[in-house]
Amino acid sequence: DYDTIVYGDKFGNIAVCRFDDDDDENTMAQHKFAAYLNGAPKKLRDICHFYVGELITDITKARFGENMEEVIVYSTVMGTIGVLLPFKTKTNVDFFCTLEMLLKTEQAPLLGRDHISFRGYYFPAKNICDGDLCEQYGYLPYDKQKEIAKQLVEDHPSDVTKAIQKMTTSVL
Repeated sequence: DYDTIVYGDKFGNIAVCRFDDDDDENTMAQHKFAAYLNGAPKKLRDICHFYVGELITDITKARFGENMEEVIVYSTVMGTIGVLLPFKTKTNVDFFCTLEMLLKTEQAPLLGRDHISFRGYYFPAKNICDGDLCEQYGYLPYDKQKEIAKQLVEDHPSDVTKAIQKMTTSVL
């Protein structure tokens, strides 16, 4: 929308901010007082933060087909192309956030670095599910996949894989 900004900084973070437009008589008086003290009369409200790990070079809003979701596509210096896809239902949010939490505990980090400390290197990750981590579900041993699927109240690990693929193909 018109009041939302998506930016990437030189440290590898991507963030979404929205112009806070809650005006009433009390806040207007506070804005006048803040402007007198060289404060900004209007502020941006942080919606989400995420550490990509590479310098972001381009951000654009795109739709890859007529009936596809509108997404934010970013590219980085090293050639990574990433997508910020909004969830449409609360059940999807709960499912993927729970899957991400379980994968953070079940899957050992490749380089010995904790996933939470990596994605929150400069700012804590806020309101974003890490799709890269969720896609690592398919690389786990079958026993761990079955255990995670049981905790997610899914019948079979293939149901979890189908949900991940459905989310991925909703963009393309």
